[in-house]
Amino acid sequence: MLYYIVPIYAFLVYTVQVIFRSNKKLNFLLFPAFVFILFIGMFRDVTVGTDTYMYLKVFEFFPDIEIGFKIFATFIKNIGGDFVAFLSLFFFLSFLLKIIAFKSLSNNFALSFLIYSGFWFLVYDINAIRQGLALGFVAMSFVFLNNKNMKMFYVACFLACVNHYSAAIFLPFGIIVNKIKCSNKLFLVVFFTVLILSITQIAQPVIAFLSNFLGGDNRLVSRAQDYQRDELYNSNILYSFSTFTRILILFITFFALQKIKINERLKNILLWSALLNISFYLIFSQYELIATRLSLYYRFGECFFFSFLPEITKYNIVKFLIGFLILCYILLMISQTLSIKNNNLEPYKSVIFN
Repeated sequence: MLYYIVPIYAFLVYTVQVIFRSNKKLNFLLFPAFVFILFIGMFRDVTVGTDTYMYLKVFEFFPDIEIGFKIFATFIKNIGGDFVAFLSLFFFLSFLLKIIAFKSLSNNFALSFLIYSGFWFLVYDINAIRQGLALGFVAMSFVFLNNKNMKMFYVACFLACVNHYSAAIFLPFGIIVNKIKCSNKLFLVVFFTVLILSITQIAQPVIAFLSNFLGGDNRLVSRAQDYQRDELYNSNILYSFSTFTRILILFITFFALQKIKINERLKNILLWSALLNISFYLIFSQYELIATRLSLYYRFGECFFFSFLPEITKYNIVKFLIGFLILCYILLMISQTLSIKNNNLEPYKSVIFN
C-alpha cells in the first residue's frame, strides 16, 4: 500500500482544486506528499529497487558507465559521503528537476505530480536511477523548448546524455519542433506508416543497419544487441495491452489538443512528443526493452499533456471524472510494476530504521 499513498493524496488535492476552481493557489497542500516521496526515495535501503545493489557496486568500483554518474559519485566520495549519501542526493536532484519542470510548464501541477508518482517514480527513480536523472534533464528540456531557449535545451539534453546515453534519441526533438508543424494530416500519415512498418517486424533490420553504420562497438548499438539477446524481456509486445493503451492515449492526445486552448508551440511540442513516443515504441516493439527504453523520453510528455486534459470541459463533474480516470490509470501501472517478479520494491526498508 505504501506506493499508492502519494497518487491518491495528489488526486484528493486535485479534487479540492476542482471544487474551488483553483489550479495553483492550493498547490501548497501537496507539501506532505513531497516530504513523503522524498523520504521513500532518499532513505531507501540498498535492498529496495531491482538495480540499487548493482549501483552500490558501480559506486565502489566504477566500471564502464556514463561520465555523469562517475562525476557525481566521485564528488560524493571526495566530500566524505557514502553510498547512502550518493543515493539520497542523486534522487533529490532527479526529483527536483521534475518538480521545477512541472511547476513551469504544467497546467495543473497536482495532476503532473500524480502521474509522476506512479511508475515514473518506481521504475526510473527507484530502480533505473541513471535514466531517472536523465528524465529530469529531459523534463527541463521541454520547458526550455517551449520558451524557445534552444541553447539551454541542448545543455539539458547534453546533461541527460552524460547520465544515460540513450537520451541521445531526444536530441532531434528541438529541430523537429522548430522546423515542422505536426498537422493533423502529417500526424495520421506518420502513425499509420509506422504501424504498418511495425507489423513487418522492421526492428531487426533497423538495428542491423545502425550496427553497420555506427559500428558494432558503439555503446548504443551494443546495448541494443544485448537487449535483443535478453531472454526475459525481448518478447514482441506489438499485440499487447500496453500497445493498445499507448495508442489509446495517443489519440486522446490528438483529439483533446484540438479542443484545448493552448499556445501553438506547446501544442506542437505535445503532439510531436506523443507521435515520436508511439513511433519508436512501435518500430522496436519486436523487442520489449528496446521499445520501452527508446520511447521513454518522448513518453514523458504525457506528464505535461494530462495536466491540460481537464481543460476540454468547463463542468466540474467532468473534470473530476477525468482526474479519477487518470488516477485509475496510474494505480493500474503501479499494480503492474509491483506484480513483476523480483521487483525488490516490497517490502520497503529504510536506512533510518535499520
